[in-house]
Amino acid sequence: MSGRERLLLYALASVMELSWLAAWATFAAIGTMGRPFPLVEAAATFVGAFVLTRLSSGRGWRVIWVAAAQTAGLLGAAAGVVHGHDYSGRPLLDRAWLLDCLGATRSPVDWLLLTLILACAIAFWIGGVRLAGRPLNYTAVCTRFDLGLAAFVLLFLVKLLVTANGGRVDDRISPVFLLPFFVASLLAIGTIRLQSDGRKDFLSGYRGLGIFLTFTAGTLLVAATLTLFSLPYLTVAAEVGLVALKGAGVAVSPALLWILRLLFAPQTFRTDPKPAPSRHDLPTIPSYGQESWWVVAVEKVLLWIAVIFLVLAVAAVLGLCVYLVLRFLWSRTPGQRRRRQPGSLFAWLRQVGMVLAGLRVRLAGVRCARDGYRALLAWARRSGLRPPVAHTPAEIGARLQRRFPRLHAEIGTIVGAFHEEVYREVVLPANRLTEVRSAWRRLRSPRQWPARFNALWRGE
Repeated sequence: MSGRERLLLYALASVMELSWLAAWATFAAIGTMGRPFPLVEAAATFVGAFVLTRLSSGRGWRVIWVAAAQTAGLLGAAAGVVHGHDYSGRPLLDRAWLLDCLGATRSPVDWLLLTLILACAIAFWIGGVRLAGRPLNYTAVCTRFDLGLAAFVLLFLVKLLVTANGGRVDDRISPVFLLPFFVASLLAIGTIRLQSDGRKDFLSGYRGLGIFLTFTAGTLLVAATLTLFSLPYLTVAAEVGLVALKGAGVAVSPALLWILRLLFAPQTFRTDPKPAPSRHDLPTIPSYGQESWWVVAVEKVLLWIAVIFLVLAVAAVLGLCVYLVLRFLWSRTPGQRRRRQPGSLFAWLRQVGMVLAGLRVRLAGVRCARDGYRALLAWARRSGLRPPVAHTPAEIGARLQRRFPRLHAEIGTIVGAFHEEVYREVVLPANRLTEVRSAWRRLRSPRQWPARFNALWRGE
């Protein structure tokens, strides 16, 4: 899957998730507060969670750092949603609205409404985080489509239930999200299906079940279509049948009531009084007088021993839980292995020396082909393409040329000059070094930053 196709699928999946989340948030906000939910801030929350999760995944960070970044992002997103809902007339960066929000006196109903707003913001954030960690395959997209469709169906059922009970929710916004949901879902499913050119068949061991479910679904679809087509005639037949049933029920009602009472309430036909239920008293435990003083002392000692053991057990369980939580927070997420130990002084000094050496080389400029090739490797690492150690300069150059086709000539110039200087052991002329410096300047140009950021984002 190419980068553009992956970006397109992520965009379509984001529209899928945002559609049903926005529909539910809008219905909840209008039904409880009489105004729509801030959808722009909600979409920014979703996208921010997605971007932050993508940037922090696969980097080898500690879990506590990832948790801190996620917590900070969630707090900022929640503040943005509250500002968009209640303080949209004030500037976002003005802290006066935040102080007013934190110091306001609220009733229990206001606290419930604020909790609802924060819950919706958390739902959007969790949706973005889960989208960033979810694989883009056919099964995952179809599962999310089923979930979104079920969310819309449940939303319409809730609206129908509210209307049937005499309530009224003036919500004309949430049904609008149904169209982008279907469009994005079908485009995403179709895109993934077009990428797979394999033979379509049932899963191994599920052929009979698949055929049965397909036949059942087709039968139900045909029956539902025929029912809807003949619904007016069925309505007339039902009304006629109801009139006939009422007329027949009036004639046979006495006999029918007698039969029902005989079957389900035969005790109503008895004339003798019902015998009173027997009462059995529970046996009493005989008392043997006052207990001895040593029995009371033993009971107190045993009680204190049990309390001490219970306290020790609770303390041990809490200590184990704290240890496991701290161990988990201090562990690293999956990613590339670090080359140095975090507590090694020599490794830290070596890293500082490498940074200073790289700074010296950058200040000195490209003086030979070796400097140009070293700069090219550092440029590739900063662009998210860490060259493998076992690859040759030609393989590294070919990989960079495939990733940055617009810089094909510049990368080839630097790698070719390095081959001539190192492997052929020749001194490059001045015009050749001028070409290498010119190629390196074009590589460092800010015009190449979007392509480099794309490569860094994809993590290739």
